[in-house]
Amino acid sequence: MPGWVGDCQIEILCMATDFSILPDPPDALTPGTALARLVDGIGFRLHWALEGLRPEDHDFAPTPEAMTIRQIVSHILSMMQWIDGALGGAAGQEPPQDFEALRSMTLTRLQALRDRLAGMSTEDLEAFRIVRPQGEYPTWNVISGPLADALTHVGQINTCRRINGNPTPRVNYFSGERPAGGEEISRRERGVR
Repeated sequence: MPGWVGDCQIEILCMATDFSILPDPPDALTPGTALARLVDGIGFRLHWALEGLRPEDHDFAPTPEAMTIRQIVSHILSMMQWIDGALGGAAGQEPPQDFEALRSMTLTRLQALRDRLAGMSTEDLEAFRIVRPQGEYPTWNVISGPLADALTHVGQINTCRRINGNPTPRVNYFSGERPAGGEEISRRERGVR
């Protein structure tokens, strides 16, 4: 029988992760758990996009007009804070200047959003509205807007890394497993592609 801590149901929610592996899927397929699983995928991909970054990667941009990796991560954080806040989570905070703190805050906020979505009923999601100056939008816009945008931005980070000579470790995005034996990380560190 599930227990409660604050507003978190322990067996379904509060599954702390750093997203280094894809968490086990929820036991039941509901609209809330499906959205939570999408956030799991974003968190897993982002974890590995940020794993092994060098200090010189943090402020790298492929062109002067493009966002740096730091700016991209800050943007992902602001989108996740916006969605989570709209769903009843904590208000957003300014992104920290320290890159590791930014990385940690972003992954932690993804976890909070994931937990919140996993606990939402169909009725909660149907009733939810994003209020913007242009009007009110249903949950569908969260999927096609900020969640899809976050996936795009993770791809941008991966591209920036490759251009800057520090490609992302090879992980299995389908199964959600980490690199076997750290071989890919050590190959990257040696500059072998």
